[in-house]
Amino acid sequence: MPAVTRAVRAHIGKLIPPSTRVTFRSLHLCIRSSPSSSSPPSVQLISRRFFRSKSITMSPATISSSQATSVPAAVPTAPVLQVKLLSDKAKVPTRGSALAAGYDIYGVEDYLIKAQDRGIIETDIAVAIPAGYYGRIAPRSGLATKHGLQTGAGVVDADYRGPLKILLFNHSNEDFQVHAGDRIAQMVIEKIITPEVVAVPELDNTERGSNGFGSTGGFGVRPAKGAEDAAMKEQPEAKEAVFVEQTSEPVVTSPASENGPENIQVPATTTETAPEKAE
Repeated sequence: MPAVTRAVRAHIGKLIPPSTRVTFRSLHLCIRSSPSSSSPPSVQLISRRFFRSKSITMSPATISSSQATSVPAAVPTAPVLQVKLLSDKAKVPTRGSALAAGYDIYGVEDYLIKAQDRGIIETDIAVAIPAGYYGRIAPRSGLATKHGLQTGAGVVDADYRGPLKILLFNHSNEDFQVHAGDRIAQMVIEKIITPEVVAVPELDNTERGSNGFGSTGGFGVRPAKGAEDAAMKEQPEAKEAVFVEQTSEPVVTSPASENGPENIQVPATTTETAPEKAE
């Protein structure tokens, strides 16, 4: 009989979609094997709903998915960020607002980061990033704009279980003092994909091709090729500079004039000389 049961289950499994779960809690199954081994066994369903003897005999081919009880799919749960506190001074990361993207990370030690230098700050926490995500360590906007602090080495893998440490760069010209309990950085949980790496002999062609740095333009409008040389040719040639030298001879006092005041002093003579050329 177990072989017949497996045969019936196999037939039912072909007729009902995989996402549908079948329950027979409200039915009695009476399996009757056929005298001929070539034909499938028949299935007799006796409903518990009726106390009198009422039965329906059908073959597995007549069983439809509408006669099965459909169970709704489970609702996927949201990812959880697990945090382990490694000391009494450690704090759980927090968000500044309900829609904030990053979790503020707290330091647990006093540390002086000198100007144009860097330092590694202890946090005394360990995290478990959900699979399919990673933690990106980003600077806090206030520390970046007011004190020139930036973060480095900002990738926390999903399988890392060690203590979390924050690398801070001080790009300002003044020392910066970190105090225990300060929010020193923020961690953003980002979804990633890790496709399989395949070595290929050639890559597909694109419009950009192999054009690298600055190939799409800079901050201003870049002149077309040859336009810069043409613009240089259109500029007038620079004339030789002429210097006016005043002589050291005494000045002459002019007589009174109706159109101007008396005793206007004017230089006696001026000469124009060209700059000497080196031989």
